[in-house]
Amino acid sequence: MEDRGKIIKEVIASYGIKESHVWKKLGISKDTFIRLKKTTNVPDQDVERIGHIIRHDFRKEIPGLKITVFENEKPLTLAAEPTPMFPEAFMKQVLADLAELKNRLPKPDK
Repeated sequence: MEDRGKIIKEVIASYGIKESHVWKKLGISKDTFIRLKKTTNVPDQDVERIGHIIRHDFRKEIPGLKITVFENEKPLTLAAEPTPMFPEAFMKQVLADLAELKNRLPKPDK
């Protein structure tokens, strides 16, 4: 039998998703999620819930898994986050400030 906890951990890591995002969406504690990842026989409904959170069909890794299909959703990745952490205008100002600071640095002697 496949190690479902290990599979879940590897798939989450492959998408670059923070585990905290998953356990918070599941409504469980970090410790409970750590125990879940160490479990070899994670129940189908838990695998399905995690799959929906990260938008991944675990039937590829776990043959015979009985879940509902959600084929039109794209995988959740860091690049797919709906709202940026900082507004674009703020980031442009930060980059402009850094460029100005770089120009103030003394030029190295060649």
